[in-house]
Amino acid sequence: MPSYDFEVWQGDRALHELRGVKLENPVRAWDHVARLANAFDLPKGHIAVKDEDGAIAILVGAKTAKLLAARAA
Repeated sequence: MPSYDFEVWQGDRALHELRGVKLENPVRAWDHVARLANAFDLPKGHIAVKDEDGAIAILVGAKTAKLLAARAA
């Protein structure tokens, strides 16, 4: 089962990192992105999700992530 790293960024510094999250279905990464976006008030922040090789799988603005989560609910 692949694992992913989640990072919350504000400018050039990481505010929060969640490492080695195992996901059976990579689409479930969006659930984590939505929770992180709602947990941090980041008007100009972004959330990065990296795969096991360190490649960026998802890179989304925090505001956009909140909007997508609200629409999915």
